[in-house]
Amino acid sequence: MGTGSGSGSDSNGWGRARGLVVKAAFLIGGAILLKRLTKSTTRWDHARIVADSLSGEKFTREQASRDPDNFFNIRMLTCPAAEMVDGSKVLYFEQAFWRTPQKPFRQRIYMVKPCPKELKCDVEVSSYAIREVEEYKNFCDRPKDQRPLPDEVIGVRLLIMLNVNVSLSKYVVGIGVLIYVVQHRTVSIMNSLHSLGLVIAIAYW
Repeated sequence: MGTGSGSGSDSNGWGRARGLVVKAAFLIGGAILLKRLTKSTTRWDHARIVADSLSGEKFTREQASRDPDNFFNIRMLTCPAAEMVDGSKVLYFEQAFWRTPQKPFRQRIYMVKPCPKELKCDVEVSSYAIREVEEYKNFCDRPKDQRPLPDEVIGVRLLIMLNVNVSLSKYVVGIGVLIYVVQHRTVSIMNSLHSLGLVIAIAYW
């Protein structure tokens, strides 16, 4: 009798131990899952989500079917083109009529990155025109070995930004010379005309 009672106690003890182990495993697994689900996303995570959302093929078919007199069925195609050193995503975008996708009428380079901390936004999307449109036509539809290299895509964007900066610099220099002429009225008329001519030349250039 005593032996049977002892074995029953042992089995009950093992049963309780197994129950505690299962409960502990359940609690630990739940805590790990909860931590993963509640993990805060960073600004770079938001930028990646936006870039992924922009990528792909989209149509205005529904809008065109509702109002065919004012809207056309447009094909919009976006795909990753490059990645900057800081992690910013560079996308290629083009629009074309759905019947002639090989003839896009609008081509752009998009850059997706987190907003600067001083701005009250999460993600910044910049759009840049493309000069060599023929070179980038149907970029997303081509095999990757027939596309412009990522460095070339980034170079196009930097060239556009450089041109904008140079134009602004010319404008600032021109305004600066004009202010100098207005403030220094004691200079001779010939010097003033010469300076004004320099302003016009800079603005025209």
